[in-house]
Amino acid sequence: MIARVTRAKSGISEYLLNGVKKDSIYTRSEKDKVIPMYGNLEILKQTEEYLNKTKNYKDNYLHITISYSKEDINKMDNMNDDKIAEMKRDIILTYIKHHTSGYDLENEVIAYAETHKPKIKQENNKDRYEHEHIIIALYNPLNDTKLQTTFYNNSYIDDTLQAYIN
Repeated sequence: MIARVTRAKSGISEYLLNGVKKDSIYTRSEKDKVIPMYGNLEILKQTEEYLNKTKNYKDNYLHITISYSKEDINKMDNMNDDKIAEMKRDIILTYIKHHTSGYDLENEVIAYAETHKPKIKQENNKDRYEHEHIIIALYNPLNDTKLQTTFYNNSYIDDTLQAYIN
């Protein structure tokens, strides 16, 4: 498993809804079976629109992509679906809690996660594997401020978390 953490201002809601990338001719529904795992995409979309309209943050969200290797997928093939779903929910929640440490998940955090199971296994001569997208809005709706934590921009801690989960 490899986790990649990026920050951005806009575009994630549209990407998750439509799956349009500049190097692809396929839509999200053509490329992947999408399984929502945490949160609500519509609330994330509304939050992204609100932040772009009313706030001047450099970045409005974290985008964490959890990718699995062929070996990881082979291991999951030997597990039952309930166990895989439980494992993925645990990984997703661990990442959300890590990046929102000190905040109340129910009231102060807007996050969304989904699993993508590829229908199209290869595109542009690249193999496509199962993966998760975790998005955390950098916004605390309880007090209308930017969400920040001690681990906000610390790649060493992110690398340590990835090693722990692996």
